[in-house]
Amino acid sequence: MANKTYARVDDGIVAELIVLDAAINISTLFHPSTVLQMFDVTGMDPMPEVGWAYDGSTFSPPPSLSGDELKEDLKAHSAFRRYEVETAGIMIGGKPANTDRGSQAMITSAWTTVQNDPNATVEWKDRDGNWTTLSGQQVVQFHSAVTGHVEVCFSTEADVSGKIDSGTVTNKDQIDLIYEAIPHLPPLAPAGTTMGRAVMRGQRAKR
Repeated sequence: MANKTYARVDDGIVAELIVLDAAINISTLFHPSTVLQMFDVTGMDPMPEVGWAYDGSTFSPPPSLSGDELKEDLKAHSAFRRYEVETAGIMIGGKPANTDRGSQAMITSAWTTVQNDPNATVEWKDRDGNWTTLSGQQVVQFHSAVTGHVEVCFSTEADVSGKIDSGTVTNKDQIDLIYEAIPHLPPLAPAGTTMGRAVMRGQRAKR
């Protein structure tokens, strides 16, 4: 069965392309307000892409950026990719660990606790939902791995920014390849969702 391609247009801009079996009536799948945004672009050449403009009759690509505008656009994309990779999570000691901003704050709090009490332990809930008791030394190693990952991400962004200014990096594909080279995990939860949980316990209070 052949497919149909629809462009969903939001405020004059293509927000997404949706491919469906040609036999499917879109009104049975989507809310009427969404159906009003969808336009059949099957077989259109060139095929509209996300970000293209639509004036009610014609799809057109966005104007090409150049000079300072292009550089600012590339730097914004670099910052977005840095945040994605920074907060995506990493492997630590063979176990997956979250590195979102909330988890970064909690491991820093745990690190502060063991600095004040080297005998303290931390009950840590990892990315997979498993609980692990971390010794003070393990907390320090955990903290070092997370902060090291974050530093690599930010230093990479600084390096990319310099390369954009110098003209060494000229497109988003180059930027994507640079960030994908940083070891990280696939996203598991929406950005900002804290999956790690820590309970600090001094040695005397340990149960």
